[in-house]
Amino acid sequence: MGAAGRVSPRRGWWSRAWWLLAAPAAVAAALASPPGCALYPELTRTSRATTPAARDCAACHVEQAREWRASAHARAFVAEAFVEATDGHRFGECIGCHAPGSLFEATTGPPRPRLDRLADGVDCQACHLDRGALVGPVHGGALVRPHPVRVDHDLHGRPELCGRCHEGTLAEARALAPGDARTCQGCHMAPVTRTVTAATDRASALLVALEDPVPQRRHTFDVTAVDLTDAFDLRIAVARAGDAVEAEVTVVSRVPHLVPTGDFGFRQGDVIVEGRDAAGASTGRIARALHKELGTALRPGEPLVVRGSLPPATTRVEVTLGRAGRDGERPALLARAEARVP
Repeated sequence: MGAAGRVSPRRGWWSRAWWLLAAPAAVAAALASPPGCALYPELTRTSRATTPAARDCAACHVEQAREWRASAHARAFVAEAFVEATDGHRFGECIGCHAPGSLFEATTGPPRPRLDRLADGVDCQACHLDRGALVGPVHGGALVRPHPVRVDHDLHGRPELCGRCHEGTLAEARALAPGDARTCQGCHMAPVTRTVTAATDRASALLVALEDPVPQRRHTFDVTAVDLTDAFDLRIAVARAGDAVEAEVTVVSRVPHLVPTGDFGFRQGDVIVEGRDAAGASTGRIARALHKELGTALRPGEPLVVRGSLPPATTRVEVTLGRAGRDGERPALLARAEARVP
């Protein structure tokens, strides 16, 4: 497979030749409904008390489930900050976005909270279950579909889907950057080329063998996994003045919402200006905290200037823009730059 995600002619020929040999066995396997490839009506069946479980989706969508389990979406209900902020989940109006049912049950307002598996947080069915079918932006090529499927190339690329819960951030983007056509998914779901499903046993391996990799997006929802080269501009001016090194850093965000953003909980960004001597040791630090609540968050296109003095031993200045970690998350590095001191 090349860099653009195309399947080589050689691979395509072998897949088809292999399939001619394996087809009888595959059909027999499908008819026998082996584990991992049976028809599973429970994957799309819902009631007021039960919804499809993420663990069942994970049997075939292996990589997507692994990514989701490591994400903030999977921890949305059990995160320590959320438990504390809601006094042990006593604030029921918050549950709809931290353990939602299908977002498609209603078209406006926050989603309705589900009643089962609350610890799964924002799970698969929340974003993919719609009227008895599982909907996604790409079409898998597996021989057998164990549940009804609908492909909608546009639905999962619209910011309105994320905005059902991230209402404040969507409102910010519309107010601060009304002409910006970028989407939430473009920055928070890293691109990847792979198959939609993956084999978990020999029988299912036979049935997914013809599926070709297609461009998709990861389910980590980790902004640091995406190329942010053009998202921020860091400019550094340094000069010696007497017994000090004077540093001036200008930060400009090209992100369409505030940085940091979010409606609730702890949200802190940091601009760190670190001095280094000839051996690489720190000589001093200038820090500026960024908070939405205090009006110090980065706004799209508006320069933030940080000034300060560093010791005369400083020969190099490093600047980082980051977001503080919370609920077990590692701090996120959003941008970095450095400059030599003349």
